[in-house]
Amino acid sequence: MAFDLVPLPTGHHSRAAKKEARPSGSAATPGAMTYRSRGVAVLLAVVLGVFGAHLFYLGHRRAALLRLVGGLLGAGAALLAIPLGNTASNGLSGALVALTLLLFGGGAILGLFLLGLVDAVRIIAGSLQP
Repeated sequence: MAFDLVPLPTGHHSRAAKKEARPSGSAATPGAMTYRSRGVAVLLAVVLGVFGAHLFYLGHRRAALLRLVGGLLGAGAALLAIPLGNTASNGLSGALVALTLLLFGGGAILGLFLLGLVDAVRIIAGSLQP
């Protein structure tokens, strides 16, 4: 299985203009193309897919920002549950809050990790492109 370079149009173009764009030498010119490696995109999806690194790499900024915010909220909730659960003065209500945060944060991280794996498969299959 070979991972080839996929053209990524830079600038603001319509879908039709993206299909018709041709690679050129300078990335600073409007309509210029940069190339993205599928192998790097797959690696980013597997390792940092929770935070949307592969989506930033492929140029899907809106989806990447949503994934980044979700990953940070999930990680923050899971990390916040640790000190809440360790505080003995909170009693049962503190433990329940900590458990809820841990389940929410862990569930968010697990779900986003699975989405990253699905995206890795989509990149390999060619259905998730720049």
